[in-house]
Amino acid sequence: MFGFLANLLPAHGRRSHAPRPRRVQLGLEVLEGRALPSVSPAVAAVGIAQTAAVYQAPVVQVANIQGYSFYLISSSGKPAHTLVIQTETFLCDGSATFTGTWSGSGPNGGTPHQIMNGRLWYDCAGNMKMSFSWTNGSGGQNSFLGTLTRVNTSPVSPAFLRSAYHLDGDVTTPVAGQGPGHVSGYGTPPVPVFQL
Repeated sequence: MFGFLANLLPAHGRRSHAPRPRRVQLGLEVLEGRALPSVSPAVAAVGIAQTAAVYQAPVVQVANIQGYSFYLISSSGKPAHTLVIQTETFLCDGSATFTGTWSGSGPNGGTPHQIMNGRLWYDCAGNMKMSFSWTNGSGGQNSFLGTLTRVNTSPVSPAFLRSAYHLDGDVTTPVAGQGPGHVSGYGTPPVPVFQL
């Protein structure tokens, strides 16, 4: 054992002048008078990759109801109304805007009213909501807010057979008691056009 320890000591009592390993110094960068540790490009790339890997929820699009006609019956016994969706524009968050017409079938139904601010979206409970407004015959502003529900969910339907939807909601008017109040009914898709 003594021989082993003697081999560890330098010969003839001299110290070895072998260079000692140097400690790695932390690189510093100066930013506005403050010394900050520098980051190597490899470490920075890992940080960027981790930031880019943030989870994004999938976007669920609302229904495509362009061309649909909804026949809506009033729960108060007032004349039925027809809502026709003419155009629909999908937005990046899954919602959509639309244009169309609203018309009554009673004696004062007259010409269809052009709807404004038509919007479809999913609420936080997963219900598909619809809202729009139009100028009534007296020059006032009527509005609709309701829920759109898909009623036929058969996965074996051919692609050209589009789903039917049920619309249930309330019409509000500037004067209480005017308008149909609560309405509900089904929307039918446009008839498919086949080209020969």
